Amino acid sequence: MIDGRPVKHLCHRGQQVRLEGLDFPVTISWYYFKTDKGVFLKRYVISTTPLKASTISWWGKRRWQIEGFFKTAKHRFGLDKFGQCTLLGVYRWLILSITSYLLAHWAYLSFDFPHPLDWGKAAFLALSTFLPHFVLSLLLLNIERLRPLALSHGIDITISKCNI
Repeated sequence: MIDGRPVKHLCHRGQQVRLEGLDFPVTISWYYFKTDKGVFLKRYVISTTPLKASTISWWGKRRWQIEGFFKTAKHRFGLDKFGQCTLLGVYRWLILSITSYLLAHWAYLSFDFPHPLDWGKAAFLALSTFLPHFVLSLLLLNIERLRPLALSHGIDITISKCNI
């Protein structure tokens, strides 16, 4: 704040303050976010319009949920590797991303998942349900890659196809 105090020293939600570098006052509120480990973190929310503290906190919580969705989409569904240069490439990437999201969501809805939802587990469940041959191919490639390590420890891994 302009007077040198940090924001964490505010006592009341909904206070109007002037922050360094801004020419106008903002209204500050906060809420407590519960992490997966049960720890509560204080999240600050500012508004450029004077609103009630409860309204600012409500919008702030919703914003962080949206940010969580985009973080999930970015890291769990490969959008952080986005490198398409053409419009057709962008469309293809979006269709693949939406399809993978929907498959993971359907797998989540189909099976009894504990809360909170782990998108990584849901994505793997969708992959193993809808594309089991792909999962098995990845497993076989991993075994082949680690075969020299197993041999160095006296373990010989042999994979043979059985007729069922």
